[in-house]
Amino acid sequence: MIGLIIGSFVNVVGYRTVHHQSLIWPSSYCPQCQTPIKHIHKIPLVSFVLLKGKCSTCQFSISIRYPIVELLMGCLFVISPLVFGYTTNLLIAYTFYIFLFIVTVTDLIEMIIPNKVILLFFIIFLVEIMFFSDWLFSIVGLLVGFFLSFLIVVLSRGKMGMGDVKLLAIVGLVLGWKGMILSFFLANMLGTLFVFFMNPLYRNRPIPFAPFITAGSCVSILFDSQLISWYYTFL
Repeated sequence: MIGLIIGSFVNVVGYRTVHHQSLIWPSSYCPQCQTPIKHIHKIPLVSFVLLKGKCSTCQFSISIRYPIVELLMGCLFVISPLVFGYTTNLLIAYTFYIFLFIVTVTDLIEMIIPNKVILLFFIIFLVEIMFFSDWLFSIVGLLVGFFLSFLIVVLSRGKMGMGDVKLLAIVGLVLGWKGMILSFFLANMLGTLFVFFMNPLYRNRPIPFAPFITAGSCVSILFDSQLISWYYTFL
């Protein structure tokens, strides 16, 4: 349940960040008719189903993004203790999920990854790593993540944005260089599959890459050792 609630909060943070609104006031409202949302209609997942995905006042369709983010966050918050136990690694993982899904929401809405979100979580992760992890491992991951993705931006002539470069640098900071490369590989694979199956809907249209980086990073943080070991069996 906590994961679902945090997923709902992440949706609010992402939406209000790109629209330059306060996270505290006003309370949640329908973006179409501006009517404040009743507390009974703020229950994660349940309210979306009961309202049939529409505003109770004006019947404006609610984005499917809301329940998907809530559901995925709920699943990650349940699965992660089974992987990390109740350790400091679990705290880092939870913070990582919140960061990833905030930038996913902002990228989906406006195709931007705000610098203030990057900076805030960069500081948070530095503090967590300073106390709970191997800082040298993380700094190497940060540098590899930044320079490798920046090189790709240059070689691709800007087909990948600088926001993605900064995002992958943070991924490297948290996961290390191996985890970052695995995340980037999975993101590209998922993005390619998406374009292949959704073509021609997205032909010649820019596609937000943060959701694919988020998917790859979540898989990497949970299963990187198993995936890397599986890969080496084929070498």
